Amino acid sequence: MATSDPRPAAGSVLPAAVAPAGASLPAPRLARVARIALVRREVREVLAPGAVALLLSRADVLVEGDPGPAGAAGPSYWSVMVTVDLQRVALAVRERPDVATAERLAELLRHHPELHTRLRALALTAIAARLQQPASRLRGSVELSVRTEGPRILIDADVAISANADGRGARPAPRGASPSRGQGR
Repeated sequence: MATSDPRPAAGSVLPAAVAPAGASLPAPRLARVARIALVRREVREVLAPGAVALLLSRADVLVEGDPGPAGAAGPSYWSVMVTVDLQRVALAVRERPDVATAERLAELLRHHPELHTRLRALALTAIAARLQQPASRLRGSVELSVRTEGPRILIDADVAISANADGRGARPAPRGASPSRGQGR
């Protein structure tokens, strides 16, 4: 016995209920582009001007390190820890001081050149004060890491201070010595 197959036979046209009698549907055509756009629009988030300055102005800064004995050669190693609690800037900004905002800011801060520049200056100034030397005499490398803890942004700077411009090690000035003339602190 032959069974009836509900599928249309190969090469057949659609049933009369879908297509008019005797007509088949045209093959689909690709859309042609007549003109192109010269400007591409995209949405992306960037830090607002002044955001880094505002965040750092309300931050807690802790400097740790050991300069070693006076006159010792070689680098000295320091950590500068900056904690930005978003609750402290809540009245000055539009965003909510919550975990999501902290994570968005941390992601944007990680690669922001102004943060690196400002934190390097902040670190060298703080270390220079501990060493009782002008910051202009310090040379060092700074590595940053940015992370969050709840609605707080934690920025850690690992600093290696090498010899001063005059070749002496980065060690505390002798007791009673003052910074060079014209080199205010």
